[in-house]
Amino acid sequence: MSLRTLYPEGDTQTLSALIDAYRSAYYDLYGREANVTYLEGDWILVNGIMRERRWIIEETSRLKYVARQRKPAAELPETRSTIMRLIRRLSGL
Repeated sequence: MSLRTLYPEGDTQTLSALIDAYRSAYYDLYGREANVTYLEGDWILVNGIMRERRWIIEETSRLKYVARQRKPAAELPETRSTIMRLIRRLSGL
């Protein structure tokens, strides 16, 4: 795997911004703060485990994806929930 794959040219975010994005995504999914400490270079201590920059980028993306998948039914558009209620009612006949 080349460095260009791991660190695309457009990836100019600072490690501080990446850590903030990770903390936010972690909180959105789990409802608690992640314990994140910067060590040195591209290394970060996340909940007691040493990780590097590319991991935090990928994990932040994964956390955001999972959080979107778990969106409560209350946040779905009204028409969809109405259709779902109708389907449930008809399937009971």
